[in-house]
Amino acid sequence: MKCNLKCWFVFAIILSVVTLGIGQQHYGNEWIRASKTYLKLKVAENGMYRVTYDQMVAAGLISSQVDGFSFQLFNYGKEQPIYVSNNNFGKGEYIEFYGVKNTIGLDSLLYQNWRKDLFNPEYSLVNDTNAYFLTLSPESNNKRFTLITPNYNNINLTPAPYYIHKEKLVFSDTYFKNIESSEIRNSYFEPSEGFGTSITLNNSNTVFNVSKIYDDGPAPTLSCRLGNNNQTSRLELSFNGNLLETVMNPPKGTLQWDYTMSKSLLKNGNNTLNIRNTFSNNDRHRIAVATLTYARTFDFQGKNEFSFTMPASTDPVFIKADAFNYTNRNVRVVDPESGLIYTTAVSGNQLLIRLNPASRPSEYITLDESAVKAITDMRLFTPKSFADVGTEYLIITSPDLKKHYYRFCG
Repeated sequence: MKCNLKCWFVFAIILSVVTLGIGQQHYGNEWIRASKTYLKLKVAENGMYRVTYDQMVAAGLISSQVDGFSFQLFNYGKEQPIYVSNNNFGKGEYIEFYGVKNTIGLDSLLYQNWRKDLFNPEYSLVNDTNAYFLTLSPESNNKRFTLITPNYNNINLTPAPYYIHKEKLVFSDTYFKNIESSEIRNSYFEPSEGFGTSITLNNSNTVFNVSKIYDDGPAPTLSCRLGNNNQTSRLELSFNGNLLETVMNPPKGTLQWDYTMSKSLLKNGNNTLNIRNTFSNNDRHRIAVATLTYARTFDFQGKNEFSFTMPASTDPVFIKADAFNYTNRNVRVVDPESGLIYTTAVSGNQLLIRLNPASRPSEYITLDESAVKAITDMRLFTPKSFADVGTEYLIITSPDLKKHYYRFCG
């Protein structure tokens, strides 16, 4: 968990108007009901989270057995699917949801064009903790994960030979803001500002560890989110010693660079992206995110939680995956975007997965029971209704201002 204090005042103002957004997709406060009580659940990393009956009782959301159909979950004003272990929700039961850490949920609102200017879309300027709100809504039809249980005793499908692997490197070493002139820095958020690598004078090397390449898959792609100082940059980008492209970036610019490579450039082992400044002795660059995407055979690297992407398919997909670390045979595959959870099976040392057809490339998370995360920070949230009856309100955005409120209110 982190907090950049220089940004807090701006974010307090954003929160005070109760306008929430994810990448400029705005949701108002229509999801909030003053008559309800919410359990605020904080998460700071991606994963499947579990909240138990005992935790809800201890926090004060419920006091006895309730109807599991009534649970409803929100994040940034948008309802999220949940899994309920038993709709006769009592002692020993739980709910689960797929939570993600905060990245650009509020940062994007600081820019007129965040897709063009925001430097690091994978690491927040202010705080990596996200908040989910759980409540009881027996009056509505609430979103649920759909559990799919394939029959693994009768599958006549050829196993898929590869998946799309993303080797993503997110950098957060240094917070950098450009100098305008004579050590003066602007008070507003600018392109190339934020967390990333330190500013680089001559050249930088980013190393990707590659394994299990599937040679007959689609061409690999390379992408990089770059920023530079207050000088124009000319950047030469090379991969494993082969020059790919030369690009220009204006002063203080944020640059999204994407490139489709020849398969012959990729190798198992370490692969190096080199970026070199060539415009002048004064230009500098830095990196926020670098991602190498390539076709890989199904080896889950001995992990108990593993993400993979499958291409769109008009037919069901069957997978045999090696090297998945499971403690028992309760392994699930989660599709958060579609709200689906698949059960799996084990045959020998291989994990068997059957997926439904998908009209678009989809990301899946393979999850052992031991990888389910617990919520360590939860508290009740009771909203207040400020009726529009002609009353004027003063919104105080910082605790430091509370002691001075009488100056404004009389």
